[in-house]
Amino acid sequence: MVLTGIFKRLFENYAGQIGYALLFGFYGGYWTTFLSQVSRELVGPEFVAMGNGYLSFMIAVGGLVAGPCAGMFVDFINYLQGFFPPFL
Repeated sequence: MVLTGIFKRLFENYAGQIGYALLFGFYGGYWTTFLSQVSRELVGPEFVAMGNGYLSFMIAVGGLVAGPCAGMFVDFINYLQGFFPPFL
């Protein structure tokens, strides 16, 4: 999420952490509703359950793979400053 990289000062106090968690929750909840409609458009109404299952599986795979990939990026390339903007 863009807020994570730009506004890292949100994490200095408890109110900022709560606000970030709320924004992140709204953003994450949006995709499940949106992708359900997209899968209905792509596969048709007769296969909408199977389309939602595949989409949920791919979202889970992306969530599981993203963290270790970011860790390998930091370890092997040693480019930690790429994750933090220089102006903050």
